[in-house]
Amino acid sequence: MPNTRAVFITTRPGGQHGSSLYMVTAHWVLRCSGNTNGRDAETFIRKRDCVYVQGGISLPHPSVGAFPHEGGHDGNQITAILSTGAQLDIPAVAPKEWVANNGVSWGTAVAEVNDAMLYAQTMSGARASRRVGRSFAPD
Repeated sequence: MPNTRAVFITTRPGGQHGSSLYMVTAHWVLRCSGNTNGRDAETFIRKRDCVYVQGGISLPHPSVGAFPHEGGHDGNQITAILSTGAQLDIPAVAPKEWVANNGVSWGTAVAEVNDAMLYAQTMSGARASRRVGRSFAPD
């Protein structure tokens, strides 16, 4: 089943960890993981379904308060939905929900997700990742 196309932010409660920026297309999940917990920030490209769990129910579309689940990854709670539908736009200015603490800046996250989209269009596999600012490689 194709994914619901969306751009959204997830954030761990408490404001101590950086937010993550997701871009979900019909078949791809692109994520700049700003929540580093002392590690290098990473960007992930996954060709797989994404559902959204809220109150124990899996939903096909994102909503604020839901948690994205794609493959073996359970994301943090969605704090803002920035774009849905055919034209996935990412704002140039950081939304108020973006938390950069122990993470990456908004500009870096946007650049990472945009680079991931370009790389995904040339990939033959279903998975790739990179540390922020480095080169993508299959994983």
